[in-house]
Amino acid sequence: MIKTIEIIIQNGMFEKIRCFIVWEKDICYLNEKKIEIEKEWKERLLRTIRLWKKEYGIVNGMDQEEFKITIVSNEEEVIHGKGVFPNNYQELLELLGELNDKE
Repeated sequence: MIKTIEIIIQNGMFEKIRCFIVWEKDICYLNEKKIEIEKEWKERLLRTIRLWKKEYGIVNGMDQEEFKITIVSNEEEVIHGKGVFPNNYQELLELLGELNDKE
């Protein structure tokens, strides 16, 4: 059972998105703002990332976008990439954008 999911997206040293989801409480802290999330949104998030590899690689460069997703359940799983992304990475950004619009 998932306890928390943390998503961090940054360009170089500049953090663009920090999203911390408390799974059972349906709460997300997006860039330090508290947002209530629906079960349907959580299911879409899981469908988006469920087949992602743990590591996508690193492209050197200061301005490369980097993502890190930490899923905590009984174990901790980390998904990471810098300048290299899953095919449906844009779907993750769109999901986070939906939360940003709720603010």
